[in-house]
Amino acid sequence: MKLNKKNVKYGIDNHHHGLFVKEARLRHGYRLSEVAEEICDASYLSKVESGRLFPRVEVFEKIVKKLDIKFPTGERICPISIFKQALYQGNMEMMKPYLTHDGLHQYEIRLIDFFRCVMTDDLEAAAILVKDLEQFKFHFDQEEEHTYLLFAGVYFFKIFEWEKGKQYLEKSCNIKKEENPYLCLQLAKYYFRVQKACMGFIWLDRAISEFRRTFEQSWVFECDMLWCRESISNGDVGAVEGKIEEWKRLIDPSSSNPQWSDIFNILALLREENGRYKEAEELHLKSIEKRDGKIQEICFIDTIKFYYHRQKRSKLIQLIERLKISELSVENRILVDFYYLKFTNEDSECFENFLKKDAIPYAMAGLHHQNATLYTRELIKFYRRKTSYKKVSDAYYELEKFCDTLNLIRKI
Repeated sequence: MKLNKKNVKYGIDNHHHGLFVKEARLRHGYRLSEVAEEICDASYLSKVESGRLFPRVEVFEKIVKKLDIKFPTGERICPISIFKQALYQGNMEMMKPYLTHDGLHQYEIRLIDFFRCVMTDDLEAAAILVKDLEQFKFHFDQEEEHTYLLFAGVYFFKIFEWEKGKQYLEKSCNIKKEENPYLCLQLAKYYFRVQKACMGFIWLDRAISEFRRTFEQSWVFECDMLWCRESISNGDVGAVEGKIEEWKRLIDPSSSNPQWSDIFNILALLREENGRYKEAEELHLKSIEKRDGKIQEICFIDTIKFYYHRQKRSKLIQLIERLKISELSVENRILVDFYYLKFTNEDSECFENFLKKDAIPYAMAGLHHQNATLYTRELIKFYRRKTSYKKVSDAYYELEKFCDTLNLIRKI
């Protein structure tokens, strides 16, 4: 962005000058017309504040004098660099002190808070912030706009507005020529979710190569584990064992690193595929041992699934009772509730209501084909036991409608 005389003098760029003016005017309680009087038109000042127009130097000087604007000295804090640091360290809490920082504009504080809310699944707060940030678009520089669009896309994915989320991610792709590995990872997850595995692997490979280039080993590991899980679910287990052996060499075997949980979990899934169920159970139990003071959620869910498919009722119930359900994501909480009710209240009205009102609608909204099919089939079995054949046909119809919707989304 070009600089002019006023930028050099005041140490700011064209992009932020309007915000200094607007914040000073509101602080003094002036209307646009009051500030613009004898300087410029109110409409001109409005465009200056919104960032759509760069004022002439002499006009800007008069506005600064009238509002007694004090410009910050020293190096400006960059909200994107703060966020990237928190993201790569996996610590969203380090962003909180900046939410009340004097050296940031109000829109920058909102931007930081929005990133934090999306990453910590505070979706109610994110819904308010995403609306607020739309009015600040004129103030975003390229990096801010790119990152905002990326996380707006992630937010819409999390609330199951898939098409809108994909549009935001594609806009984010178009802003910067170089690839953002986190953007590639989100697109990969989207394509895996809608069962377009080929596209998912393409985007995942891009994410891995970019994370490797920037030496972000923890993110390379996360991408590799996703690659392993999706390869197993798509029946391509050939290279998975080799990738796991590679990571076993890189991680200290005596450490309590939580990455060991993921490794044991992938190995357990491989043993299941090969029919070696005793070894699989041992590895599943290893994967849910506490490491670094916490348990990996996905490992717990896979262990519960293993006991469900092997019909080990008592072990499954013991494991669920040991787990703190409130700490799970909504999707996994519903899945755990389903397994528990299936083995304890299968013929109750409570089980029917849970499937109809909670499990099936949530799985369908989340485009989770496997879970939606599992819950609907259990509901159909329930109706057959009750000889409610009209309800059986209704349930089949809803599942067919969901599959048609999923097929349409895959074509987007």
